[in-house]
Amino acid sequence: MQYLEKIDKNLWYTNFGPLVREFEARLGKLFDPDDCLATTSSGTSALELALLALNLPRGANVLLPALTFIGTATAVTRAGCTPALADIDSNKWILTAETARDAARKLPLAAVMPVSTFGHPQDISAWDYFVSETGIPVIIDAAGAFGNQRVGSRTIVCFSFHATKAFGTSEGGLVVAKDRGLIEKIRRLTNFGIDLTSGLVSCAGTNAKLSEYHAAVGLANLDRWPETARRRRQLCQTYTGLLSEHCGNVTVQDKPTDGIYTTFSICLPREFSRDTIVSRLRSFGVETRAWFCPLIHDHPVFRGIWTTGSLPIARDMSRRLLGIPFHLKLTAEDQEYVARRIRDSFGRIG
Repeated sequence: MQYLEKIDKNLWYTNFGPLVREFEARLGKLFDPDDCLATTSSGTSALELALLALNLPRGANVLLPALTFIGTATAVTRAGCTPALADIDSNKWILTAETARDAARKLPLAAVMPVSTFGHPQDISAWDYFVSETGIPVIIDAAGAFGNQRVGSRTIVCFSFHATKAFGTSEGGLVVAKDRGLIEKIRRLTNFGIDLTSGLVSCAGTNAKLSEYHAAVGLANLDRWPETARRRRQLCQTYTGLLSEHCGNVTVQDKPTDGIYTTFSICLPREFSRDTIVSRLRSFGVETRAWFCPLIHDHPVFRGIWTTGSLPIARDMSRRLLGIPFHLKLTAEDQEYVARRIRDSFGRIG
């Protein structure tokens, strides 16, 4: 309420208002002092405008993992580029710099867009080295990795503040990089590309500004961010222990257990049908999601796009991934119930 009252007092509702400026200043304190940032209307617009700011040729190839949210690929096409797909690491479930380096030998790449899949942070040192070695820019889609993903000296990182994320403003996004000039260009692109000094547009952007109302939600969530982060770390650690105890045949992502995660996915044993497990869990009152499935090139709009091969790891994972309940209202008893019901679902089928 205190932030909504500020809006009423200021009579300023959008267009880089005082709450947006306050929100960005407070966000800046969570990053390194030399990191520069700009808010956007969504995580998708953050990706699009970061690509636009790089002035890539029309139709240029941008590499991304086959296992990701459809918004990663649509951001590439909306920016006038062409998505190309690579496989993922079997343990971390992410696109790595090594895989991207191999892909760059097979296809000319204008940029790489690795994803911090399920909040798993990308290796910034590896990607900084990749950029210095190849000259190919890297934009990390860290949509669900706020609080986990660092910003490198040569990389651009984009976050989503969607309501489903660990940190949200209902709708919103953030671009962070060491390059101040690039961030200022992205800020102009959120306002159609208008240079507020001259009023001229040299690069056409869109309307992707964060409103004062969304900034108010963000400021309120920053007030409670330390407790939110603590609670989400606890939820992850509890699930990890319970699944190890009750469901030894389930695989989990090889990621830091002290991370701040938005979702929690498991990988089912190959001998079980995901549809059957989903049905069994539903009968127990446990809701699930198959995040990022189907794969990007299984969607009609992206069929036939270039891939680095048959993508065996991503294909295998797309049949076995299952998201389980993961939110701040879960109790330890709820998590115990979910873990036991997963175990029981296997037993019923077996």
